[in-house]
Formats: sequence, structure tokens, C-alpha cells
Amino acid sequence: IHGGCEIPDPNSGEWVRSGADWLACGWALLNGIRVAKISGKTFFREYGKVGGRIRNTAMAFYAMGLARGLNLDLTKSITCVGFKGGTGTAHMCQVAQQYDFNVIRTWENSQLRFE
Repeated sequence: IHGGCEIPDPNSGEWVRSGADWLACGWALLNGIRVAKISGKTFFREYGKVGGRIRNTAMAFYAMGLARGLNLDLTKSITCVGFKGGTGTAHMCQVAQQYDFNVIRTWENSQLRFE
């Protein structure tokens, strides 16, 4: 599950792909992992600045629903991987920790390697 980070292009005004969400999506697809995108655009349009926080919480609930549907232990089966970012990344990691997900903050561990 990723947030589908897109930002408005300053020249065209169109939304363009950006950030770690798209890198994670590409990695998952290359490794045969199903991907779900919960885009922030709808949340931002509907709720303004608080839309990002609402979207982050929605992603956590979506992950919990998937885990329950597969009869997995919620505290062992869900991992949130955060890449250094801003307040949105910090909030997502905080929400994940609140729901007892495994949380990896990549910027806190320089020895971390993904293969």
C-alpha cells in the first residue's frame, strides 16, 4: 500500500509522480508483490491540509483489513517502511506505531539494505 505521491508540475499544473511511494511501488511490482495505491489527491480536495493525515489513517486501516482477511497476526504481519520525508512521512510512521505495526525508519539505520 502506498500513498501514490504526486505533486503539481509547476509548468503544466498536471499531477506528476514523485517520491518514495513510486520507488516502493516499482520494487514491489518487480518482486511479484501486489500493490494498492491510496492517492492523496481526493483527500486533499475534500479535506484540505488535513487530508494527508486522513489518507495516512485510511492506509493503516486498509492494511489491517488485508491482514485480518488473511488471518494474519496484525502486530507481526504489517510493516511500515518510511523514507526520510516531511511531516506526512512522520505522521504515517506515528499512525503505524500507534496500531502496533512494525515501523522501519530508513533514515535511522544506515546499515539497512533492501534486496
